[in-house]
Amino acid sequence: MNLGLFINELLVPRLGESALINTPHLIVFIDTKANCVFAMNMASTNKPRKFSLDAIYDELEEGQLVKGVLDIPDYMALSDEFLSEKDIKKRDLKYQVIKPIIDCIGDFLNSNNYGKGLIQQCLLIAKEVGLKANRTQIYDFLYRFLKAGCNLNAFLRKPGTGKTINKIYARKTGPKRDNKTIGRMRTDKDNKNIAAITRKYIFTSHPLSIYQAYQKYLDKYE
Repeated sequence: MNLGLFINELLVPRLGESALINTPHLIVFIDTKANCVFAMNMASTNKPRKFSLDAIYDELEEGQLVKGVLDIPDYMALSDEFLSEKDIKKRDLKYQVIKPIIDCIGDFLNSNNYGKGLIQQCLLIAKEVGLKANRTQIYDFLYRFLKAGCNLNAFLRKPGTGKTINKIYARKTGPKRDNKTIGRMRTDKDNKNIAAITRKYIFTSHPLSIYQAYQKYLDKYE
């Protein structure tokens, strides 16, 4: 069994068996000398957690944890030739702002104060390049980048999140919910997308949970 760990590998817990984690975590930093590994909870936006490398290996050997591969949305896999100059510029500016942290990621992760000195450097760069950002947004940029496997395209706008007036559902509203918001009616296209996700991720020999499959649906179609 290959128990070696690598950056951007997923640690996936078997249901109810792992004593370390209960949701998939993405490995973002490994320090063999300090016998530790930092992993990002894929279900949250919190700072990566520190784990004992030996404890991770023990659970992998016992089968309480299994290794997975990060699956990024299609738009994050696009090469620059398919992107507009405007999108590339906005993407690269955000990376430029967090680069001081990326260059010292070990120091940042091991810091007990969330690397405030590095955050100050990031805020200064943001001011210099004309990008409006506060401390919270710096963390958001960083964690978005890490959760995408250190992929620059994590900073691209997710397809379907821009303003448009041509959506089919713009005039097809559903009933009011308890919180007074108004949903939309499910279309035939939605049904096809749901069926595709179900076939790919649930009706398989190694199915994802309903929650994980739903996240795949949101990433690909919403």
